[in-house]
Amino acid sequence: MLKNILHKIMSLPVMYDLLQTVFGVNKKKRMLRQLLSLSAGRKIVLDIGGGTGIYKNLWPADFQYVCLDYDLQKLDGFRGKYPQGQGVCSDASKLGFKPQSVDYVFCSSMSHHIPHGLLEAMVAEMSRVLKPDGQLVFIDAVSIPESALNRFLWRLDRGEYPHSSQMLESLIEKYFKIKTVKTFSIYYDYILVLAGKYN
Repeated sequence: MLKNILHKIMSLPVMYDLLQTVFGVNKKKRMLRQLLSLSAGRKIVLDIGGGTGIYKNLWPADFQYVCLDYDLQKLDGFRGKYPQGQGVCSDASKLGFKPQSVDYVFCSSMSHHIPHGLLEAMVAEMSRVLKPDGQLVFIDAVSIPESALNRFLWRLDRGEYPHSSQMLESLIEKYFKIKTVKTFSIYYDYILVLAGKYN
């Protein structure tokens, strides 16, 4: 009962943004800025599970940022912050984008909402829409059953499908050539993967 009430409160865009800040979104952005070489130019970023567009300011202003999410309430929050922004309501396992049309596919803190079968379909779609010289940027919290803190946080989380770092890395490697893997902790334990297309 209490968990359901908390989830409803935290699904409000303003509370969602606050929660992301508490759980280290700005630290993640600083880490990504150090890892990514983002040169100016007309590039297309597809943020899968982008929610309220909290990562929009990670990307150069002249990039075309597309916020894709299945939650209309989150997308309303995105449009409230960025009235001229591009928000798309879509199933991430069936992306309505042309093959090889996106320079960056970005996915943060989303895969733990997706069961394994659909997750593979989503990763395959990410590969399909990414340009040959494009880059995947993937971050999510992972399941570590032997950690008491990890188990406790997942009991509170809305995500019902936390995956292990090994499973996520193996799945991404099936469709992408992995360039960088980092693990880090901000309350949760995370994996960060940078990858490109296979030649």
